[in-house]
Amino acid sequence: MFRNLSRRPNMARLLGAVLACTLLTATACGSPSGSSSSGSSTEKITLVSSITGSSFLAVTAGQNQKIFEKHGLEVELVKVKSSAEAAAAVASGQADVAAMLPEGVVAVAAAGSKMTMIGNLLNQVQYRLETTAGITSAEDLVGKKVGIVGPGSGEEVLARAYLDSQGVDASQVTFVATGTMAAKFAAMTTGQVDGAMLVPPFDIKAEAAGMHPLSVLGEDFPDMPAQVFASSERALKAKPKTVKKFMAAAAESAQWVVAHPEDATKILAEDSQVSIEDAKASFDRAKSAYSQDAAINTDGLNRWLDLSKKYSSLTNIPAAGELYDPQYLATSS
Repeated sequence: MFRNLSRRPNMARLLGAVLACTLLTATACGSPSGSSSSGSSTEKITLVSSITGSSFLAVTAGQNQKIFEKHGLEVELVKVKSSAEAAAAVASGQADVAAMLPEGVVAVAAAGSKMTMIGNLLNQVQYRLETTAGITSAEDLVGKKVGIVGPGSGEEVLARAYLDSQGVDASQVTFVATGTMAAKFAAMTTGQVDGAMLVPPFDIKAEAAGMHPLSVLGEDFPDMPAQVFASSERALKAKPKTVKKFMAAAAESAQWVVAHPEDATKILAEDSQVSIEDAKASFDRAKSAYSQDAAINTDGLNRWLDLSKKYSSLTNIPAAGELYDPQYLATSS
């Protein structure tokens, strides 16, 4: 069974819980939400997600095809707006697992709280640096504006890393915090910015409107995790077998998506409320990145951490071995 809930948690309460649960014992914080009732053949697990669209298709398709039920799981899905909210929900015990951006996990760990990556949804970043027609090289961005979701975001880290790789001083480019993907796309089409970090379907819409990709970041920085599953020490200690079942179901769902592109595209179109043409274009760009074993490429994770150290304001960034625990994958013994 898969229960969908869409709610925005109270951020003051949840962010306070991140700190509180770091200081208190697991018993004091309580057990994770959705724990199994005694004697039940179906195990409950709560998944909180800040991810949508083609990036989340493996879970959406698994829901549609009852793959999680096949693994004996009742999954309650809670949708939130940001990785910060997803992290706070896991830290407070309101969720067992989060689907979120890897930079969110890095930020939590750098702040001194414990959160562990346990698997992968996408093994290639999906961002494209879309620019207006007159910009044909990184040098052309000097003195121009690039839209990002917010300061210090993974998007900004990747954009700065790309500019540096092209010999361009990122300080000569103005990064504009526009907010959501839709807002970034709107800012481009109205001339407020000259470029933007976009993912499907907004990069596709931008190209249809005459923009073009100056960089496909997944090609320039390959094998880095794009979307990850993460959990808390408390949830992993309380439900190790349930979490492992969840990861096995997630991997099987990704395999199903890759093996059934037409059906997966239809599910994506219905879930995202877009045309079948837009869904197919989004799926085609993400297809090769779906992590069919749910494993995180440790070399790619190390590359991401190196970029974070160099291009973000975070300090005390832990090593990959402190952030990622692969023992919950179906392929682990």
